[in-house]
Amino acid sequence: MSISKYLVIFATVALLQESGYLDVTSQTAQSRRIEPTRMFGVLANTAAGDGAIAHKVPRALRLTLSEVEGSEHKRGDTLIYEVKILNSSDNVIKIPWTINAREIEPAKPGPYQYWMASLGLRVTDSVGQIEVLEPLVLYGADTGSTVLELPPGHWVRIRAKSRLALRRFNKIASSDSPGPASIRLAAAWSLSRVSFSEQGGEYHETFVPTGQEISSANTVLIHVVPDNEH
Repeated sequence: MSISKYLVIFATVALLQESGYLDVTSQTAQSRRIEPTRMFGVLANTAAGDGAIAHKVPRALRLTLSEVEGSEHKRGDTLIYEVKILNSSDNVIKIPWTINAREIEPAKPGPYQYWMASLGLRVTDSVGQIEVLEPLVLYGADTGSTVLELPPGHWVRIRAKSRLALRRFNKIASSDSPGPASIRLAAAWSLSRVSFSEQGGEYHETFVPTGQEISSANTVLIHVVPDNEH
């Protein structure tokens, strides 16, 4: 068999192993008709209703920060990045797959449950300070097209954006800085089971993490230039 045929087969197999691609860089999230007025958090080892234990398998997800557009940025710039999420377990993993919260809201008002994932960038400077940028939030209901099934060995790619706020790094690339500062970016993923209910005329939500936060195995180096440059 020729090398070109091997390459075609390899590319075909790789394509078949990609289960989905989601680009939200130009999308506007649609909020729910009824938003919660109070929110509560519960420890991760507390049960979150039916299916909570089965969804602890996302610990077997492997994240790769596969791309960050541009190597130089200013504070406040919008970073566009892409993350690859691989299912390295032997089980099918379901992950939320829409940024529109309204899609998981039932047509008839009442209590309901859904899955919520957070995908974001973590910034580390040269001395180890850490800041988390505003994350992308994904929603998924137990039924319908808002949840994607990820078979073993398959992956998805998500393209998102976040503002390079750097609120904690006041001295990085300020107007009097001598030059660019180097920072490293890593991706982070977490999943929670959320219960929505009405109590005493208020709408409550309870968040239960289904496992530990997962960080990307790699980091990407970028440079932040002073405000008076670039």
